[in-house]
Amino acid sequence: MGETRLLYLSRSESREGSLWMDRCWVPDPVNTASIPLSEDLQMLQERLAKNVHSVWAQKRIREGWTYGPVKDAQRKKTPFLVPYAELPESEKEYDRATALETLRLILRLGYRIEKDGKPSDEAVTQLLLEENEKQKL
Repeated sequence: MGETRLLYLSRSESREGSLWMDRCWVPDPVNTASIPLSEDLQMLQERLAKNVHSVWAQKRIREGWTYGPVKDAQRKKTPFLVPYAELPESEKEYDRATALETLRLILRLGYRIEKDGKPSDEAVTQLLLEENEKQKL
């Protein structure tokens, strides 16, 4: 723990393992910066980022959000309800960062991520559907 963190701890109360300061939560993620990713896991990171976006989009659609050129929370419009490939790079980076930190945390906690060599039938079907969609563009 660095001095800054100790300062927060000395002025905070613990709530379920989180830090609070002046009634504002202070995020305290596990430091994963030193955890390297293999080439395979870097490729997995991009696939996870794409899935993160799809899960987010699916949830927004269920909540009644639709595409709009400008974000408007009152009207539930967002310019990001588009396929991952059509997102601006800044939005892709947000999803990539989520995937990266998830992979690094899994490794930091002592787990191994190994590919067994063959994807499930469902994964193959999904990949084929994605390839068909790309060919239509």
